[in-house]
Amino acid sequence: ILFHWGEENGQPVTYSAYLDPYDGTVLKVIEGSSFFDIILELHMTLLLGEPGKRIVGYATLTFVVMLITGIVLWWPKNRPARKQRIWFRWKPTTKSKRKNYDLHNILVFYSSFIVIFVALTGLAWSFEWMDKSIQFVVSGGQEFQKWPDDHMKLDPTLNAPKNLIDRVYLKSIEHYGRPYARLGIYDPDDGEHAISCHIN
Repeated sequence: ILFHWGEENGQPVTYSAYLDPYDGTVLKVIEGSSFFDIILELHMTLLLGEPGKRIVGYATLTFVVMLITGIVLWWPKNRPARKQRIWFRWKPTTKSKRKNYDLHNILVFYSSFIVIFVALTGLAWSFEWMDKSIQFVVSGGQEFQKWPDDHMKLDPTLNAPKNLIDRVYLKSIEHYGRPYARLGIYDPDDGEHAISCHIN
């Protein structure tokens, strides 16, 4: 599948071209985003682009702070109270009001750790400092690997052929080899950036 983003009448348009993996013939071209592309964009940017990304990032950061402070406020002061709050201690005489309270208290306590983990890792999409922090923790303190600079190194001795996308494709499979599950080649947005190729 080759995705291509373009513009028509000033509006961004997405095209998905389905290619035969053996001879490269275009089987079908679909205009517009798929349902899941829209859902992903809604989840990450509220369909507002960069401002939406910031809104989602700061809302998630606020949510993490509320979760952590909630656990701190919830944490019992002494051991007997802690025993009651981390597991169900129901007797045959325990009333439904107490059971309802315990269900809320105990289940929310355990699920809050899962939610904090999900929210913290989600912050990596919005904030570079969080991305670097996660990279540092999971790599055991190794230096953060930056993406290579994608600006083109202009060389007047090279003449770009007309079939540049084909050249990128051939160079990519020559370098990374086969088999691969998926390969995407992306045109730059402007004349400064390089064509990028992603291989899974």
